[in-house]
Amino acid sequence: MQISIRGPPVVLSAKNQKPASSPVKLRKLNRLISEDSCVNYLTDKLSDLDLQNGHIQFRFDANPSEIEVVTNYQSARELSKKEPNALTSETIVQWTNGTSEGEFDAFKNERGMVFDLLSEVTKAVEAEQISEAVAKKSCSSWYL
Repeated sequence: MQISIRGPPVVLSAKNQKPASSPVKLRKLNRLISEDSCVNYLTDKLSDLDLQNGHIQFRFDANPSEIEVVTNYQSARELSKKEPNALTSETIVQWTNGTSEGEFDAFKNERGMVFDLLSEVTKAVEAEQISEAVAKKSCSSWYL
């Protein structure tokens, strides 16, 4: 079972703090992935899920030139009705001041971009549970 949590980060120019909207600049973020995993920081109430993966990753879509932050988890079982919201909330914490804090600093300095994974992301976070045995069209989705 794959659980995918994603939302829109704010990407700013390090020089003037204005939104970076250039597809050329945003494309440089594509597939940027954290070394550390959000799984390492889940609270006790979620640690028994025995989740795998959980890295923070950026994905760029050239059409319509959008960037999103994504964390994919693997689970041996389907999550209960309450678990997706709890996992999404804890993932957002890691995006904003946990795993991501300091994780992308070298990239920020090298590329001249800074990320704000909190301001917009909590407004439009989507979580989706996808069974490997079933087609994607039968997945479950949750929105905060």
